[in-house]
Amino acid sequence: MIDNIFDRLNEATMEVVFQMIKKLKTKKTTVIIATTKPNIAQKLCKKTYYFKNGSVADNLAALD
Repeated sequence: MIDNIFDRLNEATMEVVFQMIKKLKTKKTTVIIATTKPNIAQKLCKKTYYFKNGSVADNLAALD
């Protein structure tokens, strides 16, 4: 599980982390990423879920 590490990373470090996550994904593993930045999840994941006030949805619009 990767828990919201992206908030304080510079661009170069973020790219290194992206590459590490992509490498993990090629090894038939499940990677769970918790982030407050939906664009990061969309870049790295095939499937995304969103949480808001105890509700879960597969898209942000469903939570509004």
